Amino acid sequence: ETPSTRKLLTKRGTLHLLFAVYDNLTHARIWSQWLSGYPRNTWQAWVHCVNYPGCRQNKVTEQLDGMVQVSTVPSKRCTDLVTPQWQLMQVALSHTKHSKDPHDKFVLLSSACLPLKPFHLIYQTLSSNTLTDLCLFKTKEWQLTRIVGHRAYLIKHSQWAVLNRENAESFAAHWTRLDDQGRWMLRMPMEKFNGIRFYVDRKDKHNWRCADEFAIFATLFGFHVPGKHGPDRC
Repeated sequence: ETPSTRKLLTKRGTLHLLFAVYDNLTHARIWSQWLSGYPRNTWQAWVHCVNYPGCRQNKVTEQLDGMVQVSTVPSKRCTDLVTPQWQLMQVALSHTKHSKDPHDKFVLLSSACLPLKPFHLIYQTLSSNTLTDLCLFKTKEWQLTRIVGHRAYLIKHSQWAVLNRENAESFAAHWTRLDDQGRWMLRMPMEKFNGIRFYVDRKDKHNWRCADEFAIFATLFGFHVPGKHGPDRC
């Protein structure tokens, strides 16, 4: 990677780096070097801190140029790590609501994440399309239920995902947060199931489920229903 590589970067969209941390960005020096020299309109960093005062004390917003610390929302490991991701996404969207670039991407990251390839390769790959990237677990990890006689799957996926602007807006609009019983709700886009409200518990008699490993896909697309009542694409 050279200064000439940076100059040749073609601007198509912005990468919004959404960091969920405790009280510091662990690998800030590496991220800073990775981003160094690239136009500021090609990336923007946002951070949610479990320990808000700790991040302020560690001057986390100074660790990456222009990084914005969002207000802290409650979270708990394997119960609700989704709401901090939702908070990051809705703040990033509200600050960029005038952008209509379909190549914008919203990248969910943890403090432990590291970039393994140069920025220009990541940027060119993600901005070359308008798709969302979710890494799905094997089908044996999906959780089966039945809805009015039809098989329906709650699809398990990595909590670290890349959403396009359309899906980021949908997720920000439709994530319900957890209710007093620790449940979250999802909608079904298919007409046959539109009138039914679905609640997902952290545990039932067969399964434990961490919300962050199911909620992004389910909030965007609902249960996966194979056959004629399922979507032809996500």
